[in-house]
Amino acid sequence: MKRAILTYYNDEIDKNLLYYQQKVLEKFNTTADYYPLFCKVGTDQIIHYQGLDYGVAQLFSENYDSVLILDIDCIPLNSYALEYIFERAEQNVLIGNAQRSGHIDNDEHLYIGSSCFCLSRKIYEDFGRMTFAPDHIQADTCEYYTYEAEKRGVELEIFMPKNYIRDPVGSVFDLGKGRGKFGIGTTFMNHKSVDMFFHLFSSRERVYNVYFYDKCEEILGINTKKISS
Repeated sequence: MKRAILTYYNDEIDKNLLYYQQKVLEKFNTTADYYPLFCKVGTDQIIHYQGLDYGVAQLFSENYDSVLILDIDCIPLNSYALEYIFERAEQNVLIGNAQRSGHIDNDEHLYIGSSCFCLSRKIYEDFGRMTFAPDHIQADTCEYYTYEAEKRGVELEIFMPKNYIRDPVGSVFDLGKGRGKFGIGTTFMNHKSVDMFFHLFSSRERVYNVYFYDKCEEILGINTKKISS
């Protein structure tokens, strides 16, 4: 199987995030080609979902069988996580990290968010190469894929939060319907209770990024020198 990991970022991000993600993937990734997709911020800025639309379409047009979208502040916690998520996607399961759009009144809908989202070419084609665009009325980025999978009876596997480091300043992230909370520095696990992915959240605010550095350095077992932002 031909596999790809897609990370979209722009020139406003903390450069250490990309550096550390690359280092962790060098350690754990033996199964996929890694594509960091850069967009320069400007008058005609490409926003997140547009970058995902472009990147995923390009990769599937190049005959990749499955694509894993990772946010720049999301990393696998072991090699098993990458092998597992690709294998399940290639069984035509839509799979990835739990998310809920707290700013949208949509009956606390649980969906697979863009922090960690893996799909097969078959699902992409069956869903009509559907956009990842949000409308912020029913759905946030990637959420319509979960709606479509639910409508079609496509199997979903959603990694749930195991623990997190802290609540974001001034708010609480809640999955709703008694499904628990998540927050800054969340570890997600699969249904076997195996740690899978770590997602910082809110990295654009540049307030919590040290938690990401610390987690990556823990994984790498070294005190990696940071580069200037």
